[in-house]
Amino acid sequence: MNDKNRLSLFKEFYYWIYFYLMKSRANPPAGIEWVSCLFLSLFQFLNILGIWVFIGLIFKLIGGFKNDYFKFYINESVAFIKFIAVLLCPLDLFLFYRKRNQIKSTCELFSPKRRVVGKIKFWMYLVLSIIIFWLYYELRRITS
Repeated sequence: MNDKNRLSLFKEFYYWIYFYLMKSRANPPAGIEWVSCLFLSLFQFLNILGIWVFIGLIFKLIGGFKNDYFKFYINESVAFIKFIAVLLCPLDLFLFYRKRNQIKSTCELFSPKRRVVGKIKFWMYLVLSIIIFWLYYELRRITS
């Protein structure tokens, strides 16, 4: 692939979210690109939340946290992660929405094989994000 067709992973994910949102509607509403950015921010939020919880779980397993402190860590970390999510939305809008036309034109030039690879990476990211969130939910349920 030449350098002209290279995109960062999240720019490509932004495109695939946009692609599937457009594909799912006969008459897509105005602002669908903006909604694509919000969905990308949501998945990034879920992954950061999952990573944060896994770090806490590792510390608990190696004996760094007592049970009460781990419950505090899990419950209070949500406020910190929400703060990060508030920062992610404007950052994603700045990085992706502003360059939406360039991202779309680059992705539309992909070969059919490259498009399949991009879709596979996107769906793996989506499924893993949902699994990470489910693990976070289960961990909160168990520690509550």
